[in-house]
Amino acid sequence: MATWMSRNCPGHVAIRCSHAVIHKRLTTSHRVGTEAGPQRDDMTALALPPDTVAPTAPTVRDAEAGAPPLGSPPGRPVPRLVLGDGSRLFVDALSLALASHGRQVAAVATTRRAVLRAVLINQPQICMLDVLLADGDAIDVIDRIHERLPQVKVLVLATDTGPGVVAAAIEAGAVGYLSKRHGIVVIDDALDRATRGEFVIDPDLAQETLRHLRDHREVERNQPMRWLTKREREVLRRLTEGDGTAEIAHRLGMTTNTARTHVQNMLDKLGVHSRLEAVALANRVGLDDPIAAGTRRTGHHR
Repeated sequence: MATWMSRNCPGHVAIRCSHAVIHKRLTTSHRVGTEAGPQRDDMTALALPPDTVAPTAPTVRDAEAGAPPLGSPPGRPVPRLVLGDGSRLFVDALSLALASHGRQVAAVATTRRAVLRAVLINQPQICMLDVLLADGDAIDVIDRIHERLPQVKVLVLATDTGPGVVAAAIEAGAVGYLSKRHGIVVIDDALDRATRGEFVIDPDLAQETLRHLRDHREVERNQPMRWLTKREREVLRRLTEGDGTAEIAHRLGMTTNTARTHVQNMLDKLGVHSRLEAVALANRVGLDDPIAAGTRRTGHHR
């Protein structure tokens, strides 16, 4: 569960609030229209207009190569972007297409580590990425960006549109989810809306994800431990053994401040108000939640 969910969920209902928050985002989001015409394959959708002069290669920083970016394009200020995709061909085409619409692409990357590095270095307003990069699943990349730089909006542009993946991306903190079948006009509009703080999603994806959430609502209610990270589970396990903050920090190799942060995040996610309540809940339902690892990836068929 990402931090935005904790901030929006009162502690006493956090266990049942995660799906409710996603439901609210989906039902109040801006639905991507179909006015852009028939959907096309990824590369055709990103094709530049015939009279467009493509920018030269150094226009963006290659996160793997480290080349410096050029300055902002002329005209009105636009948010800086970092793009991430497992296909070098696609991300380069996307960068050129966005540049032709006046967008400032600060960096492109194809791997999880490179995306995180590019975001940390460039501090963009928006990071647009696929949920699958060249070296693996990027859902946790969204979560890490949201935790470390919550001001950076993550907009997903993906081939995989399974409802479980969409839900997982939103849980991790994504501000929108688009299919790669859309053309550059729709993508450009989505960037504007995300910049204004709107949540953007394809209407069919919203409906499928809502159905998915309804099907899994009972599972969520009965499996509160599924929202904890591995580290938060370790912290809770130490609490059940009677350890205090100093002991937890020592045993897990972290500072006491970090240990306190993990404890507070764990309490927020479980919807309890004290360590004693968390321990009681862990003793009642168990720490080894069988659905924790699989539910977030339901529907991810890559």
